[in-house]
Amino acid sequence: MNTEDIVRSWAQQWNAGDAVGMAELFTEDCSYWDRAFQAHLTGREGVAAWIRTSQSHIPDLHIELLAALGGEQQAMARYTLSGTFGPEHPFDTGQEIAGHAFSVPAASYFTMREGRIHAVEDFYNLADLMRQLDLPAGPFTPRESRRSG
Repeated sequence: MNTEDIVRSWAQQWNAGDAVGMAELFTEDCSYWDRAFQAHLTGREGVAAWIRTSQSHIPDLHIELLAALGGEQQAMARYTLSGTFGPEHPFDTGQEIAGHAFSVPAASYFTMREGRIHAVEDFYNLADLMRQLDLPAGPFTPRESRRSG
């Protein structure tokens, strides 16, 4: 399987919510970063746990892969990350968000080793996701930039 096929499989495993299938794409000593939520997991079991946690929060999580490219040791993916938060979610704001949907542009950077993913870093705008859930985007967002358009 070439690097681009591995990236496509990664997206398919996310869409299927297949924690075991996802873990098999990774090296034993892998690393998975979700930079928006500042989550870092290691090892195949850590990757599987991240899939299970994400699926429990966002049961219909979906990656629409827009582009995948790479070489033997690295790859990039550009995609739309979307879903609807379920009753179990990571936000403790006093505001109910179950049933609220989001759709944000995202990108991931992959480091490959021996035909498997050794590390992946997911990047998307958490403030954008929070705004779509009608949650505060943080104290550092200027009011002027909150306008839709």
